[in-house]
Amino acid sequence: MYRWSKLANVSPDVPSTDAALRVVSQNKDTGRVTLNCTSSGVPGPNLTWSILGQQKIPHDFTGVSWNATSKLWDAWSVLTYTSTADTTAVCTPEVSTAGRLVKGKSAEYNSAECSKGLVILIVSAALYLVFLR
Repeated sequence: MYRWSKLANVSPDVPSTDAALRVVSQNKDTGRVTLNCTSSGVPGPNLTWSILGQQKIPHDFTGVSWNATSKLWDAWSVLTYTSTADTTAVCTPEVSTAGRLVKGKSAEYNSAECSKGLVILIVSAALYLVFLR
């Protein structure tokens, strides 16, 4: 049988989930990109943005809401910035527990990687059409 003193040492914290990144909008002419980052946990994670993994930058909007189904805090953050081929935007979930900062797994966005994926898709489609004939 458990005693209350033993249960009192159990932490209610749930580590934050890996950050998930989604492109909301992208203007190829100006390079402006709007990104949405999400993560969940208890307590709700604070989502921080950085460019090139060094310079922290402020978000445009952030929010946290309680998910009654998962019993976790869902956090989201939106960032709009001018992307170039050599810049990488990184979103990192952070939680402060027991006086220490715990960082979760980050998500990254790089416009060069997106272009690389598009080139691979086009080349794959072209090769597929060539081999069909």
